[in-house]
Amino acid sequence: MILARDEEEISDKYNRMLSAKTLQLKSGVDLSYDALMGAGAFANGALNIVTESIDKGGRVVLSTAMANNLGLTASGSGADFKAKFASVEKFREVLEPKLEGAYNSGTTNTATSSAEKTDWTTKAVNFINTYGEYPVTQKAINANDILKAMGSFDCTKISNTYSGCSGGGTTQLYDRSCGSGRTFEHLAKQTGTQTGVVELVNDKEDWSYAECITRAQVGFKNLANHIAGKIGEAIGIKDLTTRLAPYIEEMKNGIVNDGNHMYKSVHGRNNEAYNKATSAIQEGHLVAMGVDDTNTDEVRIYCNVSDLIRRLLAKVSEMYTNSNRTVGGSTASSAVNKENSMGTSNFDFETDYTYIFNSKGYGVSEYEKQAKREYTNSNYSDLNWTEALKIIKDKGATVTPKDGDSGESSDPKATYFQALYNSLLNNGWVVDSNTSTLGANLENGDYLLNGTVLANNTELYKEVADPEATAKAEAFWRTETAKLSTKEKQLDRELTKLQTEYSALTTDYESVKSIIQQNVTKSFTYCNNG
Repeated sequence: MILARDEEEISDKYNRMLSAKTLQLKSGVDLSYDALMGAGAFANGALNIVTESIDKGGRVVLSTAMANNLGLTASGSGADFKAKFASVEKFREVLEPKLEGAYNSGTTNTATSSAEKTDWTTKAVNFINTYGEYPVTQKAINANDILKAMGSFDCTKISNTYSGCSGGGTTQLYDRSCGSGRTFEHLAKQTGTQTGVVELVNDKEDWSYAECITRAQVGFKNLANHIAGKIGEAIGIKDLTTRLAPYIEEMKNGIVNDGNHMYKSVHGRNNEAYNKATSAIQEGHLVAMGVDDTNTDEVRIYCNVSDLIRRLLAKVSEMYTNSNRTVGGSTASSAVNKENSMGTSNFDFETDYTYIFNSKGYGVSEYEKQAKREYTNSNYSDLNWTEALKIIKDKGATVTPKDGDSGESSDPKATYFQALYNSLLNNGWVVDSNTSTLGANLENGDYLLNGTVLANNTELYKEVADPEATAKAEAFWRTETAKLSTKEKQLDRELTKLQTEYSALTTDYESVKSIIQQNVTKSFTYCNNG
């Protein structure tokens, strides 16, 4: 009975361990004292302070390694800390070289040529000056909020020199259907007969078809750049227009007079041609041209501004959230035909997506692509790409990217030391010698992260399946079943011993019983004969 209960408990715990979760920072690094406050945090310039809950004292919780680096005892007050470190400069002087050593010992590949590493480090600084630091800035936002922040749509702010547009004159585009005061949010949600239409060209100068298309391409590019700039301002991505330039160029080059791409050409007489072009826009084409087949041979080229806004939003989401097919119903990179129109029926306006970018407007994918090209061109024999990327990340924490010819190197790690120093000075410290329970202590509220419970820091961490869950569960199963087997054998031995003792006692009992019986018999016989 006891063994059966023990076996059931072991089995239950084994199954729970198989589905165990672990906590990681959003960067993919396991949640640990090192990543939050130690060498990892120091290298990335991203300090997150762990403290006890208020009812337990609110002291800063240090790992044994960090306490040893600082020469601190198991616990102490702010006054004790002040007595040891009178200034943040003294604090940094003691701690920085030890953190540097700990980080480098964990990341250095001893087989890597020091000459290659030195060469790449120089190139990494130049790369950061051009492309910025490794993208870590995060902003969670949905398409609705982006569109609201973009405000009103106004064609008069979009240049299109010599377009000949009927309502916009020769220096600006003409909004045929939007009217005044319409917002980007309103336009992005329009489709069918309500689709927003912008006139790119209205030929009143007897231009050739080729000339009309060229002028339409100019107007389209200016329109797309204007929208891209507004999206960038709303999210906070610097110079988004430049980042989207290849995508916008792809769409612009799709405006050709062959009817096979996103562009559709229709002919008719007088207004019939223009109405057909408008109908083509309403069907989902991004650009349509109407040609009047009367003597005037006038040409009008229209753009589906509603779909253009949605396509650009989808592409930005694809570039900066590291997730394809996010806000759009189809892959944003295939941009040049009607079939890839970002219709409203499958367009996600509501869900928040986390956009990740750097100070120069690069997302992770594009940034790493540029860095990988630089690394590949260097033809290193020993330095691997993983270590090369780490060097860029490390340097990005100590080099301020230059904007043009301005900008100088700064020391962002000073913030790390000042914040940690102030927290220790104000709250004192306690050492946690069992670092494996950090996650559990944060989850149950015994520890706080940045002064609040873990659940309020969801922008910093994520819960993932423990990659070592199976190995841990199997090790637990082997250990516990071995203990159970030992216990079973011990019980078997004790049972055998008890059975032997019982047998001996039974034999003794029968022997005594026999003697007594014989004595009784003799006594009765004696008495009867007497």
